[in-house]
Amino acid sequence: MELKRAVCNRYMVLGIFISIIILGQTFFEYGVGMKTTDVLSIIVYPMALSGFTPFAAVFPVLPFALSFAEEYNSGYIKFQMIRKSRKQYILEKIGVVSFSGAVLMVAVFGFVFLAAIILGTPTVNDKSGFYEGMIWNPMLSVWGGKLVLLLKLILAAVFGAVWSSICLLISSVFPNRYVAFLGTFILYQGLWEVLQGKSYNPVYLLRGDTGNYVSFWHPLLIQISILLIVWGLIAFFMGRKIKDV
Repeated sequence: MELKRAVCNRYMVLGIFISIIILGQTFFEYGVGMKTTDVLSIIVYPMALSGFTPFAAVFPVLPFALSFAEEYNSGYIKFQMIRKSRKQYILEKIGVVSFSGAVLMVAVFGFVFLAAIILGTPTVNDKSGFYEGMIWNPMLSVWGGKLVLLLKLILAAVFGAVWSSICLLISSVFPNRYVAFLGTFILYQGLWEVLQGKSYNPVYLLRGDTGNYVSFWHPLLIQISILLIVWGLIAFFMGRKIKDV
């Protein structure tokens, strides 16, 4: 039931729709030609030239990351605690919020990547020179570029889980939906600015295009490590917050 609420709601649809519009409009704005550009050259446009990146962390928040603040302030959490133990509630909340953020990012990037596959030709080499020196360069021609798309989709999924969880963490400390939403956006923007050129920059972790990574596992393991730390902090602060509910 909780999982259904997390993924089947109007905010999920709204987040996916807005994200696809922002990313997809670059196909038309920059005149991507049907079957004249290779797949991995096509995705450079939405990944690097759209207005999605500055707001990438807030979209995974939309489906369900603010649910704890809403349940806590409305008193609905009291009814939840009748049916569940505190531990069960916390673990379930962490799981479904993380999953909802991952689902949104997979849906959005999956749609854009599918469009690139339909519009473009299989990638055989780095014609644009964009991928020179990147972790993707050795695998550009595998499956015509589809392996790179698959790995980027995995990074996007974990990114969605990380930032929806960060929002949940903020709401566990300050159970106010506006504080949690704005706090997530401000933190993302701040890290983007402060960590320029660093491997931990959230934008680099999302795309894997820069950050001096040595392999695909580098940004993936960084994100997973962050996710595990955030989960631990959520369990601690949420446990304290609902102790007397």
